[in-house]
Amino acid sequence: MSQEIMIEFAVIGDFFPLEVISERLGLMPTDQYYKGDKIPELKNQLTLTKETCWSLSTGYQQASVANEQLDDILRNLYDKKEILNELSSEYNLTYKIFVVFRTEDSNSGLIIDSPVIDFAHSIGASFDIDIYG
Repeated sequence: MSQEIMIEFAVIGDFFPLEVISERLGLMPTDQYYKGDKIPELKNQLTLTKETCWSLSTGYQQASVANEQLDDILRNLYDKKEILNELSSEYNLTYKIFVVFRTEDSNSGLIIDSPVIDFAHSIGASFDIDIYG
């Protein structure tokens, strides 16, 4: 049975300067776009993004559990809670942690450890978990 997992931490808002997020966090995003940008994956349609987004993503990886990928993304952010809260206040941002499974196994699961929950709570982040078979 095959399973791919993707973890993404997204900074989302109506409009905010993407370069400020990179500078203040000291990190380069794996993806970023402004509200109103054309979505490149939809080549035959004119679809525009509905918000501005700066994100860190693992991309899809073969894995049996998501904990290692979740740690890979969040370990760079754990000590940046204060900065993330300041940015959220300054630019009215929301934070989401996406966990996406592409699997042939209907018994996939995820354990979210206390440090991850504590971190998400401390910055007001929500989880968005999707499973595609």
